[in-house]
Order: sequence, then structure tokens, then C-alpha cells
Amino acid sequence: MASNDPFLGTIADGWPDLPGSLLKLGAQRVTYYSYDAQGVQRYACLLHPNSLLGDTIRITLEARVVGPSPLVQVDFGANAEFPTTPSVPVPLGNGWMRYEFTIVRPTPGVAMGAYLDMFDYAGRDIEARLFEVNDLGVKGNVNFDNTVNILDMVTVLNNYSMSGNTNIENGDTNLDGVVNFQDVTNVLNAMVP
Repeated sequence: MASNDPFLGTIADGWPDLPGSLLKLGAQRVTYYSYDAQGVQRYACLLHPNSLLGDTIRITLEARVVGPSPLVQVDFGANAEFPTTPSVPVPLGNGWMRYEFTIVRPTPGVAMGAYLDMFDYAGRDIEARLFEVNDLGVKGNVNFDNTVNILDMVTVLNNYSMSGNTNIENGDTNLDGVVNFQDVTNVLNAMVP
């Protein structure tokens, strides 16, 4: 990786929080990185404890392909047991692409890992220039305005029965690949009276 590797960084002076929804990536919980037999570069990372306040987390990666067998993958949990839902990559120009990996917390407020949110990143034949982790808020907030209300319900109802490559923005509040009654229920349960 280049000297501007977005994974470089450690917790030297405490673990400062970041403003807004951006979550601080902590020191890696294993060796800085490793390569496996297939040439996959792996990082095992921790998130700031404030990540536990949100139900939905999204990792945004900007990268470009630099080899014949590109791979980009993010899984949460101490043993990578919680897969994320990847978006369709968005071209940014000059070969750079934006990848997004979103996960809805299986149990609100419960860490996906040992006491903290942990995740594993795997990449091969790519160069990364940006790696950010954002708290998207509570389950049911599909427009990310920090309030679950009728606008979120309208999005869910407008996309009701959509299936396949769905995401939070389509109203798939639990990222199960379909916008259905469960998503309506999640919005209703989260609405402020």
C-alpha cells in the first residue's frame, strides 16, 4: 500500500471522537495487515465506542483496480460473521470507484465483536485512497435526516415489493434484499409520536 494508506493510524493519545456521523477507526486489533495465500491483504479493525449508538453503519471506500484479480470485502464481528451489503460501485473518474458496504446491527446497541464493533477488510489488486465509516442512525431512517417520520414511510411504500439490489435508501431497512412488511414495521416502530 502507498504511504497515504487510509488504514495507517493508531490510538496514540486516547481515542478522540469525530464530529457528525463519521466514526473514528481505531488501531488494528491484530498485526497492521497481512497477506494470505491468495494475495489478499487483510485488516482487522475496531470502531470507536460511539458506533454502538447507531443501528446502521456504512463503510465508504474509494479505490481503483491495479491488478488482474480485484477483491474488496468488508465483514463485521470478531470472526467476520456478519457480512455487509455492498452497493453497486460508482465510477468517480480516472479509474477510481466508490464502494459502499452497509450493515444493520442484528441487535440494537449490542457490539458486533468483543465489546466493540470489529470488522475485517479484505482487498486484493486495488489501491485505496479513502476509507470512512459512518453511523447512518436508527433502523427506519432511510433518508438519513436523523428523524424517522412519514418521509421514510413514503420511501418504503414507494418501493414496496422491490427486491434484488436494494439498499437503505430504497427503504430496505434491514438489508434483507426486499422492501416488504418488515420494513414498514421497522419504520413504524422507530417513528417519533
